[in-house]
Amino acid sequence: MAKENDEINLAESFSFINRFFSSLYRGCSAFSSFLLKNIYLLSIFFILGAGGGFFHLKFSKPVYHADLILRSNYADNDFVAEILDNIQQYIDDKSYGLLAQKFNMDSVDVRKVKKIYFSNFNVKLAERVEDGDTIVQGLPFRLNVCVTDYTLFDTLKTAIVSYLEKNSMISEEIKLRKRNTQLIINKIDKQLKDLDTLKVVIADHLIPRGNQNGFVFGQPLDPLNAYREAISLYKEELDISTDYIRTEKGFRVIRDFEVREKPYRPILRISLPVGGIVGFFAGLIVAFFLSTRRKGAGS
Repeated sequence: MAKENDEINLAESFSFINRFFSSLYRGCSAFSSFLLKNIYLLSIFFILGAGGGFFHLKFSKPVYHADLILRSNYADNDFVAEILDNIQQYIDDKSYGLLAQKFNMDSVDVRKVKKIYFSNFNVKLAERVEDGDTIVQGLPFRLNVCVTDYTLFDTLKTAIVSYLEKNSMISEEIKLRKRNTQLIINKIDKQLKDLDTLKVVIADHLIPRGNQNGFVFGQPLDPLNAYREAISLYKEELDISTDYIRTEKGFRVIRDFEVREKPYRPILRISLPVGGIVGFFAGLIVAFFLSTRRKGAGS
């Protein structure tokens, strides 16, 4: 009994597969016949679509793309991404007047900015940092910008960096860092002056220690130690000054915009095929409509 059920199920499966492929073959044959009958109409629409793509290529405004790699000395990347998202909202809302005020740019130039979006430069490193318990600052990030005038990138770089540094939290951190660094340098300068005074005193009082008739207690004062300490303090001051120069600004440019005169879009190898495909599908719709209309008139 079980064998008979298995044979029936197997026969039904083969029958279903046979019907499916037969229906698929008939459908493909009917569609091929439909295409052949309307080949001239479809070709005309394909050519018209490709022509429309070429027209779009020649007469639409070109869009240029470049990216700027920055690193923040005082803010984590999530905070910077939120600031840039707000900027993109101004662009999407076409609030060019407000954006011109924030960037301190001409409103005509601001209208040429189409997109500004944030992305992490090293995604895997950023993911490892997010998995940790602490927030790490100073990770490079990429600023992707699309404009309709490639000569605008230099002006836009200055405007964006200046706008980010004007953030209240970042500007306050810069002021604190400057004040604390100056206090440390002043302290080191005072210690250097004291050491210079000490070196003069030591040099003026260098006398032989001990004689043949007695003992001299205490450790002799080595003038070389004073010189070594002065050199060490001077190196420390140089390191602090170098670090301050690197972090004096809120954002450091790791790589500038690499500007290209060739537009990012539209491009010929995309506009023509896309236009042709759109025209082809439009031709299919028209051909189907005409075929349905002929069938209705014939009946």
